[in-house]
Amino acid sequence: MLNKLVVLYFFAFITLQTSKGADTLNVTDGDGKRQGWWINLNSKNQLADCGIDQKLEEGRYKDGLKNGIWKTYNCAGKVKTEMTYVNDRKNGYAKVYYSVGGLMEEGIWQGNKWTGKYKFYHENGQLYYDFNYNEEGKREGQQKYYYDNGKLMVEGNWHESKEAGVIKEYNRDGKLVTESTYNDGIIDEASVKIFKPEAEKPKVEEPKKEEPKVEAKEPVKEPVKPADIGMLSDGFHKTFDSKGRVNKEGEFKKGILIEGKAYIYEGNKLVKTNIIKGGTVVKTETDKDAKKK
Repeated sequence: MLNKLVVLYFFAFITLQTSKGADTLNVTDGDGKRQGWWINLNSKNQLADCGIDQKLEEGRYKDGLKNGIWKTYNCAGKVKTEMTYVNDRKNGYAKVYYSVGGLMEEGIWQGNKWTGKYKFYHENGQLYYDFNYNEEGKREGQQKYYYDNGKLMVEGNWHESKEAGVIKEYNRDGKLVTESTYNDGIIDEASVKIFKPEAEKPKVEEPKKEEPKVEAKEPVKEPVKPADIGMLSDGFHKTFDSKGRVNKEGEFKKGILIEGKAYIYEGNKLVKTNIIKGGTVVKTETDKDAKKK
């Protein structure tokens, strides 16, 4: 019985080694097409801030086309994105990560847009946006926003990326603050309801014996945090306009985009993309430039 197990283990080991050997790294076939597993480095200095030995991406080719899950990396060696490719096109489940690590967003990326369920996360890992997109990449159905403490911020229905129906807003304690009705993204002012937090009932306490008086000290006030006054914290962020479209993404400092992209729309069409470096627009790409690429 022992001998049989040894033989079985030997054949299993040979099979495993053979399968590994069949997937040699960075192979080009006789027709000049990339095949199998590839790791692409920064050898041509595509990223100026990275070393030439820095791994930029890795994944599988089939007949020179990317297929399956491909990972990209930043200069610190952390995963930037995980994208599903079908015949060299991004089409399927995708993940995007913060530069310091941690999942930022995930969903189905298809035809250069999100479709279906989509989630975006705060840097502390708490869910931020819980959206749903239709096949055209427009927000459709139930949408929710959350605070970084996990409490619900906003909930309601959207149609064609516009508010449709009752939208409810909550404070950081999870208490309902306002309730409004929208039609095609336009608020019905007469429908707005404002809710005040319920006043706490006074506690009835038994009379206490008099104790020596101690001078009351004023409570130390905590400094107001940027997040409490509507300012974005330093780091990578993605902001959206009133129609749910991305209008800015990149590294922010003191609420200002210093490294990234700003998108300009006319109607429902993206017409310009401003490339930001050091807080200044260094290049403007038009829709025509994007088509040339």
